[in-house]
Amino acid sequence: MSQPIEMTKHESKHLSGVTLLAVKGSIDSETAPVFERELEALLEQGHHRLVVDLAEVEYISSAGVGIFVGMLQEFRAEESGDIKACRVSKKIMKIFESIGLDDMLEFYDNEEALTEWSAAEEVEEDIDHFDMSVISSEVFSGEDFIIKIEAKEKNNDVVKDYAGRPALDVPEGMVLPNEIGDFQNGVWQGKIKITASGQVALKVVDGKHQGQVAVEIKTPGKTVQFPMRVNCSTCATEIIVKIPEVYRCEKCDETFTVDDWGHIITLKPGSTAKRRKSRYKGIEVKINADVNYLGVLRQMISSICQKEEMDDVTTNAVALAVEEVLLNIIEHGNDFDPWQILRLKIEFQKKQIKIQIRDYGDPFDVTKRKNISVKANIAKGSKRGVGGFLVNQLMDQVKYESLKNYNQLIMIKKYGESDE
Repeated sequence: MSQPIEMTKHESKHLSGVTLLAVKGSIDSETAPVFERELEALLEQGHHRLVVDLAEVEYISSAGVGIFVGMLQEFRAEESGDIKACRVSKKIMKIFESIGLDDMLEFYDNEEALTEWSAAEEVEEDIDHFDMSVISSEVFSGEDFIIKIEAKEKNNDVVKDYAGRPALDVPEGMVLPNEIGDFQNGVWQGKIKITASGQVALKVVDGKHQGQVAVEIKTPGKTVQFPMRVNCSTCATEIIVKIPEVYRCEKCDETFTVDDWGHIITLKPGSTAKRRKSRYKGIEVKINADVNYLGVLRQMISSICQKEEMDDVTTNAVALAVEEVLLNIIEHGNDFDPWQILRLKIEFQKKQIKIQIRDYGDPFDVTKRKNISVKANIAKGSKRGVGGFLVNQLMDQVKYESLKNYNQLIMIKKYGESDE
């Protein structure tokens, strides 16, 4: 259970037209929606100049940080509108610094330190559109082909620092993957597939920015006869499919579609993982994949770290990293199934804490998002990608691997004299 969030607001005694919002408690995955609704209400009521007092905020997760990132541009879109923060504790400030938000948001020691209010600098959106091209000479329905996407400025130069995750879309059939990322110097090139025939308009969209290319989809020959036997690509179980449709493997939960030409296209990978007991000395917690347990678990981890004489800043970083990882594993790896089991092992070794998390669901690497552009996220009001980025920034070592019988993530954080 999260610490309840309390918010009080009043007009600033020092600057006319400035609203002070004092927040108390935790801004995490449970309470962040309440915080967001309060900011939206203030915006609707015309309180465009806002100072958020965080003196009594004990904890903020990526969900809370994401609210600041996502709402900044909405406030700054109003005349002289902005969000500023004051009385931020060292441990909370560390979270803002880790994501680079300290360069995009103004922080003050107290309300009195804010002696004037000037309009925030407009966040420039360098990207204007996408250019798309088909690299493969021929494109067949249900088969891989290569496309190239470039993020472009108005003058048609490539935006080399573009770090978005645009969506792909077609008017009929489906396109896989339907979301792409990891642009290199503003360019993405890779394999996709489309299940359709004839000429289709393939679109790429990121907010108000988009691009389009016409793709001639050929059919790969004669259609197959149904029913037909296919093998699940995850566990090799033989499955009889009666018509071109979407199917799910009962053994491993892989979801796939079969088209008229017998292509088997995986929509969601399955898992052959089996639960396995492990024996070792140390602190180990076994919990169900239930998000309602995360608040209690966070408090437990904080207490353990404090007993090991870990400073507040490092304790907060460790608790946040563990919660972010578990939340993503529960959502993306275990589909919020409260009957799935997660195992957490904590070890203290010569002024460093080692955290091992194992789960038995679908593989999901929460750490793969090692870079985000805070400037770009603010410009388009995006709250995505903050959690994985924070984990990589806050911990000294992060390693994820999907093994035969389980998925495992190991994080290491040094503390004590090595922090100075």
